[in-house]
Amino acid sequence: MVLKRLRKVVTMLLFAATASVSCLATPFDPLEYLRSNYPKLTNEYEDELLNFPVHYIFAVDVSGTMVKYSAQVDSALVPFIQALPDNDYVTFIRFGTTAKDNEAGYNSKISSASKATLISNIHHLYTNTNDDKAFRQHTDIFKAIKGISDVEKRRQEAKQNVVIIITDFRNEDASGVEQRFTSDQLEQMNRMMESANFGKEARNVALKLNVDESKPGYCLDQLRESVFPTEGKPALQIVPVGNDPGTINSWFEQLRRDIMVNKLKAIIDIENRAIDIDFSQSVSIDGDVKTQIHWKPTRLYRHMKIDSSKVAEPNNSGFRLKVNGDEIGEKKELEFESELGQLKHSGFGFLGFHHMTDSLQLGVDMPTDFDDELKKLDVIKPISTPKQMVDRWIFTLPIPFWLAATIVALLIIYILLVLNQIKKNASHMGCFKGEIKIRDFDGYSDTVSNRIMTYTQPVVIGKNGAGKLKVADAEWSISLRKKTCSVFIPFGDPELVFKVDKGFASTPSHKNGVDGFKCSGTLTVTCGPKKSEQTHKVVIRVIS
Repeated sequence: MVLKRLRKVVTMLLFAATASVSCLATPFDPLEYLRSNYPKLTNEYEDELLNFPVHYIFAVDVSGTMVKYSAQVDSALVPFIQALPDNDYVTFIRFGTTAKDNEAGYNSKISSASKATLISNIHHLYTNTNDDKAFRQHTDIFKAIKGISDVEKRRQEAKQNVVIIITDFRNEDASGVEQRFTSDQLEQMNRMMESANFGKEARNVALKLNVDESKPGYCLDQLRESVFPTEGKPALQIVPVGNDPGTINSWFEQLRRDIMVNKLKAIIDIENRAIDIDFSQSVSIDGDVKTQIHWKPTRLYRHMKIDSSKVAEPNNSGFRLKVNGDEIGEKKELEFESELGQLKHSGFGFLGFHHMTDSLQLGVDMPTDFDDELKKLDVIKPISTPKQMVDRWIFTLPIPFWLAATIVALLIIYILLVLNQIKKNASHMGCFKGEIKIRDFDGYSDTVSNRIMTYTQPVVIGKNGAGKLKVADAEWSISLRKKTCSVFIPFGDPELVFKVDKGFASTPSHKNGVDGFKCSGTLTVTCGPKKSEQTHKVVIRVIS
């Protein structure tokens, strides 16, 4: 009787000491670590962090084989409970042959009062006289895992689940025989945990006691490899529980920090999405690319930066985009136009034209005031690469299309004029027809009408003239011949040229006129020292 009373007094004193430590402890600020390491993000998302509930689930084996570890369990769990942040949720699952979580004081929102109640219950885990004998008879870890998943599903308001399991990991069947799990049982437990944590951040921890691992039902390795895997990697963290409370406290302090960091990452992940960009473009015949961009900023990404622009499949289309560097940069406007650059092609093409059927792609970066902290959190920014299809013919020579078209048009006009000159020359290659009048001051005159003047045989007038074209007292002669125009000077016409021998001639206006070869001119020819007696006038009139 005395020993029983003494045990009761010791228990009460231990509870009072624990409660007093809990009450006198400095209030825990869950954002303290984040403020010192991620000040900008913490300031921006403080409200979300304080309203981002975590659900702490303690699953504790209270079967008969665990009684000898009661002191280790108590010393490991009490610091956990004391340090839980207010306004999160806690559920305490006791399991043996089945799992219990709906008892008073084991399922509540965390506060100073709920923590004190829970600590009191922990002190009586292995002395609770309300449990029937069958409940503590053996350990059914399968039912414990099912109880954990059921609790996680019920607490839907929690954004993150933290499961802490403490047991000797000696699994027993309904008859109390130790045995490891079958593959079917492992698969069932894995599906239960995946379903319970779908869309949530999950942290699973096994507190490993100093137990005999050679027992036939020891199953920690099975739980780690098959029940809590994430993409092939074990997601069950194993933490040894020794006799030194400082070790477990230090680890739990790190766990709290990790949980707060995971909270912050989970909040960031909600907004860490690509910016919505409406991107349209217009491409000129010369390949000049203009874009019209409308984008929607987010709380995390308030600015955008076009850091690259390119043709999506340059190896297939042969096109490349020569970027206008002045238009690449940070944009704060929600709507803006940008002259991105000019499309070029590696080949000459048909008359400089290439048909482009490819996409133009923007490379968009999202600079933030939090870049250093996001990098520290290992947050990978989403890549935004909006595309627009281009299907048109593009002129890709180094000169503009208008200039090339002008040059081609002028060249065609020049060729037509040259052909016209050739036609002019060819149409009058045969002869000149007209009349030549010779009149001197002595009264001599002669007229030759319709005289044929060929290109190869000039008409000679004067001393050396033939027939009626002779001038008896002339010491001079005039040779008339047709001179064709140069085909490379498109605005010329064929003309009549002359040459005077042994005389002096004042040249009349004798080039062809508007109608082709119509010309009329008078040559005044003199020779010898006495010009008054040897001056003649030769009137030349060529009609066709």
